[in-house]
This record gives sequence, structure tokens and C-alpha cells, in this order.
Amino acid sequence: MKKQYTSIDPGNLSMIDRHQYMTSLVAPRPIALVSSLSHDGIPNLAPFSYFTALSSTPPIVGFSCNLDADGQAKDTLTNIKATGECVINIVSYEMVDQMIVCSQPFHSEVNEFDESKFSSLPSDLVRPHRVAESHAQLECRLKEIINWTQTPGSANFVICDIIKIHCREADYLRPHRLDPHKLDQVGRLGRKYYTSVGGGVFEP
Repeated sequence: MKKQYTSIDPGNLSMIDRHQYMTSLVAPRPIALVSSLSHDGIPNLAPFSYFTALSSTPPIVGFSCNLDADGQAKDTLTNIKATGECVINIVSYEMVDQMIVCSQPFHSEVNEFDESKFSSLPSDLVRPHRVAESHAQLECRLKEIINWTQTPGSANFVICDIIKIHCREADYLRPHRLDPHKLDQVGRLGRKYYTSVGGGVFEP
């Protein structure tokens, strides 16, 4: 029997509809909860679900930080361009509600650690603090930013070198081997849906 499909030219879609297809089909996506500091030392904490590992040798990760609907850069992108540093905090299921608070468009002078009630830990090699509730954190230095256009919603792909990894000792199965059940990472799906290692699809 012939299968029926709806076939779409992504170039003919609105920005919102194209985004919905991308986020629904390329899923689940891990979430990078990125802590950064402004040039003036103001902390920022924001989640990004266009996040992936790019290389193990050398250890490199990347995430996309889109321009907003007015074509303006988000605080995370501005901060990383200014300082060249960030921390990527891995998001576990127990962090979801606080993580969503950090996704709100706060003014650049607002400290999302305070708004979300996340606790901070000093990093070893970079200035931005780590999220204490996170089971694992990656201290990073900026390697490169790739930009395709300057139109509203366009992506800036932030590529980072990992210079230090922090993992909770309780999450190890044996040396250098982590237990996915204890990490219980959260993945982003389309629309308002999420998933986690320990559960199915959910809406916060």
C-alpha cells in the first residue's frame, strides 16, 4: 500500500511553522543550561535545546543561540562574545521547573540564579558559576561563533572547547562511566513537550 505523506518546501513556511517542524522532528534534544557573565559581571542563566556534542578529541560542544523576534542578540550570546567563557550545566528531570523560569526574557540586569532559586558554585577555570543542582557541568571557552544571517530568529552557533568537566560522584557506575538513570537528563521535543531518561513525554 502506498504511504501518504504531506510534503513541504521549508522555504515556503513562516519562521514559526518552520521552527515547529524542526523542533518536532529533530528530537529529543539535550538541553544546555548556559551560565555566563556580562562584561560588567552580571550573571545570566538560560536554556538552549539546539545543543550537541561535536567532538571527543578535542572535547567540543555547540549550541545555537537564536536572535529574538526583533533581530536582537540574547544576553547569553552578548556575554560570551564579550568574555569568551561559559558553563554548560546538564539538565536533569528534577531541575525542569527552575530551568523553565530561566527561559523567560528577563532584562539583562536580572540574575536568573536569583529568579529561579538555583544555587551557584564557583568554577575552577572560568568566571561564570556552575549550577549546584546540576549533576554535571562543563566549563567552556569560546572557540568560534557561526552566524548564517542577521534576520529575526536566525541562529548563532556557539562552538566551545570543554576545559573542565564536573560530575557528581554518586552518579558513577565505575571510574569514568556514568549511570544514565541517576543523571536522568531531560530532552526537549516539539511545542511544550519534554522527555526524560526515567520517564516518558511530559509537559511541565
